[in-house]
Amino acid sequence: DDFGLPAGEGRDVLATACTSCHDLEQVKTAKKTKDEWKDVVNSMVSYGAKLSNAEIDTVTNYLAKTYSK
Repeated sequence: DDFGLPAGEGRDVLATACTSCHDLEQVKTAKKTKDEWKDVVNSMVSYGAKLSNAEIDTVTNYLAKTYSK
């Protein structure tokens, strides 16, 4: 399930890692800069999201490309 997310590198990692705690509606409606998304992703990792350093970069880049200001 792609959770209604647009195709792109990082979508599947986002869908898997982030939906273990919450749905993606707030992600899909947010508009943030790349730096803001990086802060959000790092914050989620601190709360227990299971992402490697490479996955953090991939998800941040996906979010910035797909849901930017």
